[in-house]
Amino acid sequence: YGCSALERINLNNVKNIGSQVFQNDSALSNVGNTTKLTSVGDKAFSGCSSLAAIDLSEATVLGTSAFENCSSLKSIGSLNTGITTLNNTFYGCALEMDDVSLPNLKTFNGTVFGGCKIKKISNLGSITTWSGAYLNTQTFGDPKYLEEVTLPDTITKTPLWGFSGCVALKYIHANKLTEIGNSSLNFCESLREIPCSEQITAFNTDAPNSPYIQLIHLPVCTTYFSFETTLATILILPAI
Repeated sequence: YGCSALERINLNNVKNIGSQVFQNDSALSNVGNTTKLTSVGDKAFSGCSSLAAIDLSEATVLGTSAFENCSSLKSIGSLNTGITTLNNTFYGCALEMDDVSLPNLKTFNGTVFGGCKIKKISNLGSITTWSGAYLNTQTFGDPKYLEEVTLPDTITKTPLWGFSGCVALKYIHANKLTEIGNSSLNFCESLREIPCSEQITAFNTDAPNSPYIQLIHLPVCTTYFSFETTLATILILPAI
């Protein structure tokens, strides 16, 4: 902890790393072969700003803020499908990932991928909510990069600022959505369609102002709030 001169350490046979062990070791750039690593404690590498790569392919436990502000971290191998909890895990990292698939995920909180470049999220296990994507929250990474996301059937409502600012987001795949939460689709200017529009009962967001959506048809919607749209977008609600 706080060993600012430590540059290298060999973790070849290490399976578990406790909380805060390497926190703020800002010069640490090489940790060896970590393919046996299964558990990383809270803030274990937080602030290791020189660390560019670590293999986490066997790690099923990643503690809160485990790699927070590892600003040089670009490569982690593949995320293990056994992971159940992510909380602020990679906030402030430089990860570039084409797809995130975590079929056993149950908890997904805070700025999990804040600042990272995530193009697609194909499986979020059985989470029931997440922290909104807007501004500093960036649960899904830098909102300029996310293009596609699949929500599990356990998600019935998008939270406040859910996808707000995700200007590259084209597709939201979902089966059970019934409510679009406050400001959830603001500035989603690349969105191709409103997810689950036939079953949405509450639409509490401004229109995404996407040129691909000229008509928003919500046949069973009974609640909408502060709706603003461009003249090119038409909102159709059921007759009262």
